[in-house]
Amino acid sequence: MNRNMIIMALILLVSCQERRHPEHQDDLIVGAMNVTATEGDTLFYDKVMKQLLEEAGPDWDIGRRMVLAGKMFLGTPYVASTLEVEGDEHLVINLLGVDCTTLVEYVTAMALCSAGDRQGSAGDRQGSAGEQQGSAGDQQNSVGDRQGPAGDRHGFGCFARQLAELRYRGGMIDGYPSRLHYFTEWLKDNERKGYIDIISDEAGNRKLDTKVGFMTANPGSYRQLEEDASLVYVMAGIEKWISAYDMRYISRDQIDDIAPLINDGDIIAFVSDIEGLDVSHTGLAIFVDERLHFLHASSRSQEVEITTVPLSEYLADSSRIPGILVARVKPVAD
Repeated sequence: MNRNMIIMALILLVSCQERRHPEHQDDLIVGAMNVTATEGDTLFYDKVMKQLLEEAGPDWDIGRRMVLAGKMFLGTPYVASTLEVEGDEHLVINLLGVDCTTLVEYVTAMALCSAGDRQGSAGDRQGSAGEQQGSAGDQQNSVGDRQGPAGDRHGFGCFARQLAELRYRGGMIDGYPSRLHYFTEWLKDNERKGYIDIISDEAGNRKLDTKVGFMTANPGSYRQLEEDASLVYVMAGIEKWISAYDMRYISRDQIDDIAPLINDGDIIAFVSDIEGLDVSHTGLAIFVDERLHFLHASSRSQEVEITTVPLSEYLADSSRIPGILVARVKPVAD
């Protein structure tokens, strides 16, 4: 077995790196933003948002909203590569089949949309991403026709705009390389945009090796890179700056000690020791009987689940996972 075959065999063992071409749903293009979704997706979104608006009081923080939204996905099928559809890069929404990363993105966008008036979700988060405010803000009305249970303030239009903000660099959809493919960049970019704080950069006890290069080393595993060789060079430049990140992680043996610093609904990512790959799996922190568990889309059980044992026990024998990254979604008012 050659080196590339070995690497690909390893990748199939982790949850969110499979590159199968999915059997995608029928398209529903919503407005000029070119959003692909189905009526089933909008109905599921309305169901989750209705629950959030009915149960979440004004004193509920984002973490509690994340957990409630995450629980609404329990039992949802695990489906890899739902974003890898034919045609130009555009916003794809598939709430009826998720992988570990899309689950985190959907839950985060739902929690933020439920927490307040997100009409200006791009514009209100000025900070270092202020120059990008037109990325979703200029398209504000393009998906606003689809009203949710409380109108577009909490509706599917808000969700689509917020999702684009989270999924793409600077919130701008500009071809395949603009998607945040590596999760460390997803974290860093969303921290710059003001949506999250990376807790593990402060609480971590180990320095993270952020060197990435898996995508350009295996272009045949990615349809877009295989079809357009120029994108390989673009991705190589992106990998170079990701590899220069200065980040820390919490080692596997320290998870229980660090658990008091973690909140319900925090985003957790498993550090990978596979060459060129930063993160192998993601999900949400959820406390069960005061112990830290993990809500995630599992490729093993093929559905969204909560681990039956605490996270430290779940990872105890996972020698290929050195530790975890932790991030916290920030309050809307920040």
